[in-house]
Amino acid sequence: MDFILGILSCLIPIIWWRVTARSDVLILPWAGLKKPEVSSRRSFWLLVAFAALLVILTPMAMFSFMPGLYLPNMDSSQIASWIILSSLIRIPTGLAIAFAEELFFRGFMGKRLINKIGFAAGNAIQAVAFGLFSFVYVVFTSGLSVIALAVVGSLFRGAFGWLAGYITEKQAGGSIIPSWILNGFFNAFSFAIIILLAALF
Repeated sequence: MDFILGILSCLIPIIWWRVTARSDVLILPWAGLKKPEVSSRRSFWLLVAFAALLVILTPMAMFSFMPGLYLPNMDSSQIASWIILSSLIRIPTGLAIAFAEELFFRGFMGKRLINKIGFAAGNAIQAVAFGLFSFVYVVFTSGLSVIALAVVGSLFRGAFGWLAGYITEKQAGGSIIPSWILNGFFNAFSFAIIILLAALF
């Protein structure tokens, strides 16, 4: 399912660009795939730090609404090794999924909406859409038994989507690279944070 969603998230912007903007602009800058242009390093890194904190808090908040997790009978060193190994394995896939998400929501949807209706409304709509996508994904893959988890996750992911859009458009010169890295961090390490919390509590 992740593979299909990733392909669609990349294909839709590419098709839209070919139909509407191919003769006007190259696809990479059109989609925000360019080097960040930071006007204020202090503001940029402050917002990146806040977004990173939000990324860390998201799995912690979701953990509170998760059904009991079963962990194999392992000592602390084995659990630590498991967490490290699982994180290393998830880094490539986490970055790939994050790329598709950022390309679609910030690089495609957000930019097109902002160009049409302004930053405030356009960024808010793409953030809500990102949160709703997270909600539907969790419910579809895990069932209605985790509805509370899906709601909490969608709220946090929607907040991240808004902040990612703000960083992209207001702090990084339209580049989605910073939000891609932040989102990739979430995808790669959220599972490890949840396992760590399960081991501790």
